[in-house]
Amino acid sequence: MKIYKRKSGWRGAIMSGAGAVFALSVIGSSLAAQEIGHHPMEGPPPLPEVTSWPLYNGSLGGQRFSDLTAINADNAANIQEVCRVQVGELGSFYPGPVLANGMMYITIGRVTMAINPTTCAIIWKSTYRPMAKEGIPVNRGVAYADEKLFRGLPDGSIIAYDALTGQQIWRKQAIDWAKGELFTSAPIVWNGMLFIGIANSEGGIRGRMFAFDANTGEKLWQFNLVPQEGEPGTETWKGRSYEQGGGGTWTSYALDPDTGELFVPVANPAPVLDTAPRVGNKKHTNLYTNSIVVLDAKTGKLKWFYQTRPSDNHDYGVTSPPMLFEGKDGRKLVALGNKDGHVYVIDRTSHKMVFKRPVVRLHNLFKTATPEGITICPGVLGGIEWNGVAFDRLNRSLIAGAVDWCHKITLAPQPYVMGQVYYGGRMMADGDKPDGTITAIDPDDGHIRWQFKPGFPVVSAITPTAGGVTFAGDLGGNFYTLRSSNGEVLRKIATGGALAGGIVTYEVNKKQYVALTSGNVSRSTFGASGIPTMVIYAVGAAPAPAAATSAATPKAAAVLEKPDAEKGKALYETMCAACHGAAGEGQAGPKLAGISGRATSDQVAEWIRNPKSEAMPRMVPDVVSESDVGHLTAFLMSMPGKP
Repeated sequence: MKIYKRKSGWRGAIMSGAGAVFALSVIGSSLAAQEIGHHPMEGPPPLPEVTSWPLYNGSLGGQRFSDLTAINADNAANIQEVCRVQVGELGSFYPGPVLANGMMYITIGRVTMAINPTTCAIIWKSTYRPMAKEGIPVNRGVAYADEKLFRGLPDGSIIAYDALTGQQIWRKQAIDWAKGELFTSAPIVWNGMLFIGIANSEGGIRGRMFAFDANTGEKLWQFNLVPQEGEPGTETWKGRSYEQGGGGTWTSYALDPDTGELFVPVANPAPVLDTAPRVGNKKHTNLYTNSIVVLDAKTGKLKWFYQTRPSDNHDYGVTSPPMLFEGKDGRKLVALGNKDGHVYVIDRTSHKMVFKRPVVRLHNLFKTATPEGITICPGVLGGIEWNGVAFDRLNRSLIAGAVDWCHKITLAPQPYVMGQVYYGGRMMADGDKPDGTITAIDPDDGHIRWQFKPGFPVVSAITPTAGGVTFAGDLGGNFYTLRSSNGEVLRKIATGGALAGGIVTYEVNKKQYVALTSGNVSRSTFGASGIPTMVIYAVGAAPAPAAATSAATPKAAAVLEKPDAEKGKALYETMCAACHGAAGEGQAGPKLAGISGRATSDQVAEWIRNPKSEAMPRMVPDVVSESDVGHLTAFLMSMPGKP
């Protein structure tokens, strides 16, 4: 047992017992214990000089810029892997790592974990036990404040953990998955308030933004991102279509502490492709979808908004976090990366657009889908996705990663059914190879300074530094160090899995490190897939001992298991539902409901092993085993629905 003391004065102990690990806290005379994982703990962090990265984008303004200079253009070629650790679950791996307390914090699905940021050794790991029916287990990470971690869970809960031990402090059931509501975004914290909103516009939700008391979980205010009965803005919706209007918020937020303004990105309306049930007749249609909504952080009252696309008909919502910065003339500005393939810059005082600049191909940008189908560029999985615009303060550039890929969209009106995808049509790849861009833009006049095309879509975070280098990654599994001034590739490393989440850089005992999320299976996997893994790099690194590089490999045992539909259901919800729909109704991928009426078990299993479409990743045997194929097949063959 190891004893340590924290800043707040109380002492704690870490103990390992038979088959489980516990964090113990001694507060006065009371002893509390909670099972928080199944891996040995390393004990208290021995790293007092760790630079922090407490939020998804590093700071409240969301610039992602690092002042560190130890990794630079002169030594970037010498970046080497230090260590890696698998997080123990499969599926979507989008989170942004957070650094605080000498630890790195990461999430996936129900798992929250703390690791040593120089060795990848697990300090603690908490696996949440759901309290209600769960939605798709997508999560973009935690926020840190006052020795607590905050995150949303797939069952609609919000949890506060003790950041040092992983012990749960409070939990609130805040939303209802039965209505299609999800918490996917990484919250932010300011002045003792936790800010988070709900996602899943495609489910016909009523988008909402919340503030909670960070100490107790008490709800402080709520703002309806789609106005409801009696509120201004309902006149921009046809009839009562606002009741299933979408308007979710997927990623994270920005906040100006000087003005108390909270910047919320709002996604598309529902039904997604069919405008007929919802279009009103006002200048701003379907408020506040496809907008940046700016609220008074203390009260939740609307201050102003900017709508990028009234009456969206292409799934071109604002899905990445806003970024706050100042223009060369001192103007306060906000940059938005948008799924329509543009970077927008908006004046925070006049609330008018300064410029917008496309960073990918554009085709049929405003054309309405037909029953026969049309091709649009960017596609509905294209443009700037969930990681937005970074600000290179050294070179005064906006830098954004994007997906350059077209889709065919087909109109197919449908009724709203609670808990199901409310899409109003179908989308499918139009046959061209998915590509991507990383683009640097002048922040004052919008001209493109340079653009790098890696050959794969870019959805990972972009992190520029004072060392004159920018870190980025692609869905082909490649980690890049670019020269910030011109986009030259200084170092390219194959990580072994698609990069779809955060890339952060930090200093420990005067040595600079870079950490990233590798391995992702989701609706936007176009290249590699891989097992979700945290990987850490440094210049001239000596690899960590092998014992520190693995944890809870999620592959099944080599012995072939008997097909189990329940195990297959769990795999489906983790890896397949985001693309094919929670009930197999189809979305980015084809409909699977009722597949037993049009294919045999052997055909389904072969399709899983060797997918015919580039949009579906090949996962056997690197990510899922032959036993998993059997489990998935058993579940799919039991899925009800018309053939």
